[in-house]
Amino acid sequence: MSFTINPAEIEVANRRFARNAVATIKAAKTSLLDRSVLADHAQMLPLRLAPSALEVLCTELPSSDSGEPDPASPSPSSWNYRINLPSFRLALSVLNGVSMIIAHFGPDDVTLVDKLSDKWSSVLDCLLYVLDVFINTREGGAVYQNTTSVTLSNAAAMFSMVCFYAPDKMKDERAIKATAQLWFHRDPEDKISHPTTRAVKDLCFALKEGYGKLLDFLVDECKGDMDRLVGFAIKRLFVAMLRSPIIYEEVESSIEIIILLSDEKRRKFRVSLLRTKGFEMVCDALARFSRIPEPSAPEKQDTIAACFSFYYHSMNTEISTQWIHEAVSHGFFEAFGNFSPSYAKANEMTVKNINDLFGAFLPSQLIYMSVVSAAAEAMDRDANALAKQVVVEGRFRQVWAQFCSVLLERVVWKEIFEVQLNVTALADRVVCSVCSKVDGNHSFSRCARCKSAIYCSKDCQVYGWNRGHKKECKFLCEIPEMALTRTKDDVILNALVRDDVWRHLPGLEELAKDRYPGTPFEKIGIVIDYSSVPPTFAVFRLEDDSIPDDASLSVTRKSTRQEALHSNKTLMLVKTRQGSSGYLRSVLADFSTRKTYPRLSEHNHHKVQRMVGRNMDGESLETQMDGVDMIMSVLNLQDATVALSMPPHPLERLRKRISEAMGRGEHLASEFTLFEMMFKHMLKV
Repeated sequence: MSFTINPAEIEVANRRFARNAVATIKAAKTSLLDRSVLADHAQMLPLRLAPSALEVLCTELPSSDSGEPDPASPSPSSWNYRINLPSFRLALSVLNGVSMIIAHFGPDDVTLVDKLSDKWSSVLDCLLYVLDVFINTREGGAVYQNTTSVTLSNAAAMFSMVCFYAPDKMKDERAIKATAQLWFHRDPEDKISHPTTRAVKDLCFALKEGYGKLLDFLVDECKGDMDRLVGFAIKRLFVAMLRSPIIYEEVESSIEIIILLSDEKRRKFRVSLLRTKGFEMVCDALARFSRIPEPSAPEKQDTIAACFSFYYHSMNTEISTQWIHEAVSHGFFEAFGNFSPSYAKANEMTVKNINDLFGAFLPSQLIYMSVVSAAAEAMDRDANALAKQVVVEGRFRQVWAQFCSVLLERVVWKEIFEVQLNVTALADRVVCSVCSKVDGNHSFSRCARCKSAIYCSKDCQVYGWNRGHKKECKFLCEIPEMALTRTKDDVILNALVRDDVWRHLPGLEELAKDRYPGTPFEKIGIVIDYSSVPPTFAVFRLEDDSIPDDASLSVTRKSTRQEALHSNKTLMLVKTRQGSSGYLRSVLADFSTRKTYPRLSEHNHHKVQRMVGRNMDGESLETQMDGVDMIMSVLNLQDATVALSMPPHPLERLRKRISEAMGRGEHLASEFTLFEMMFKHMLKV
């Protein structure tokens, strides 16, 4: 087979194509030169000739090195040797023509994709052959490198078309492997490399649940080096955002790929994303993207949707506190504020993710003080963006107000808590991760792997492992700072649970009388479910082995229930949300010495609206006054949105006001005396 380049012959063939494309198509059946010319000019054909041209180009596609090289070619191991093989030059040219016809004419004639059915296997073999030469021989031949680069971009565009119109064809492992190689081995800064990013995204959606095979191929391409894969994915995103003009589809696809790679099942990628500060870099990039002036381009809406999908899927996961902390510390609130002009036209996915984030997920995580602290600091830092854009009057006013309301409560509670107690000493206390028993004798043991979970007994260890620690242990092992944060959060959570249950005691007592008439309240246990907003409460008899309102919830171990039955302590089962699942822990508290304050229904001076827990039927429980009510009333904190998002530094001002109010009782030793003093002050107001 001879394929020697003769400039004069090429010129003749080009002119023949310009005069009569039909003649070129006929000649291409037997002439490799005409086939090459047809491939190079495929996009210039009229639509009616595209099917016949595609059929000719798909004839005898080379899929490996064959034939004799030109005499001038150097050693067989070099790039110049392989690019001068007739098989490679033909494969490169024909693949380019096939790809251009599908990508260019496919949207107008979807039958073209069907015409590939018989030749699809040959097309894939041809593409893998070209990729093999492109990947493994890079030391020369700039002209052919550029030609190959164009061809691979066209092939990626063809793949996107096939994903859309014939997704079953892309289930071929060769197609999946080729897509992975197209994305991983193209220089992100190549101006025409963006179709490869879109092809990866389109293939993932085409494969649906089977996209894991693509991710496996990507891992193979980077030799299993997750840090390298993380770095490459982030570089793709940064390059896409810095293009001028920006290609929104490329930005969207780059974000979607990171979302897919950081699926909860991809633990190694997620660990690397956190450990290498890659997650911070992505969040910073999205915040930077949100500062781009709002264009008229409608495709930016899909990119904004991808941004909020990234936030939602990264934060709504196992051990979510670390992800939330990094996201809010690196521009999440700023992006939310900056994107607000586009919310009027927001697509369905954006609306769903924002409503889920601010209406349900983030408020449910404000039981962890590390999240409260990070959110407060971020609100302070990003207040200008939140106030500059009219978020409070926009499409998401209700869910934003709900989030602000919960955050305000927790900030006030945290400030009171830190004044009342030595938080440093409290955080250093050791408590059982299951039953919350305090280690007074330094006899508790830690999980041998992560050193995070603490157990008072073998029973608690087995119970804790089966109730959730099994899922989180490996992650905590690889991110030590996450384990430390989790331990401190759990200690302070116990105090929050006690205060929340104490505040709702009037309603819980009524609920117990209604559900279990004649059973003393001392023999009643309480369930508080923080996975819902507001929290949901239920009651059960300590002697029972299940909870009627929640058949799926088994009551904690008998020994803990017996301890509550034979003491003044109240047993509280706490359900918290972590990703798609939840965790259950038990807390014992003695409420017999706590002073009771007026029930809010009996007090006419209270103006502050707070989150009130509900029973399983969705009915609000009656509450009694606590320190948070008093502080919020004294400071007249009626509008949480204004209190938390009016610049400059709203949280700093708020903390200062709380400190001043609490300072009036600094000389008082008891929290109850302090609250009584605050309550009298409120009555005067």
